[in-house]
Amino acid sequence: MPICGLLITLDASEPIAEAGILQLSTDQRFTLGERVNPHLVPVILEANTPTEAQEATEWAQSIKGVLEVSVISVDYQTDPQKRAQGSIAHD
Repeated sequence: MPICGLLITLDASEPIAEAGILQLSTDQRFTLGERVNPHLVPVILEANTPTEAQEATEWAQSIKGVLEVSVISVDYQTDPQKRAQGSIAHD
């Protein structure tokens, strides 16, 4: 189960950016953080497979109001206990 840390860059137009954030928030795989500034939003993406993670990231990139989706980190840890402990070892 990949967990991805993303940084989303939003459009400079506030109404367009807000519409993009609203659309993104409808997908339960995405957990949106608080805006770092008016144009950046940290996001956690939880997917079942690497393919699903890639498709969800591409979908996010296609949303009007989203200018860029930067992948900051990817964790393929399958053991939730190891993930909770912060282990970076792969199974």
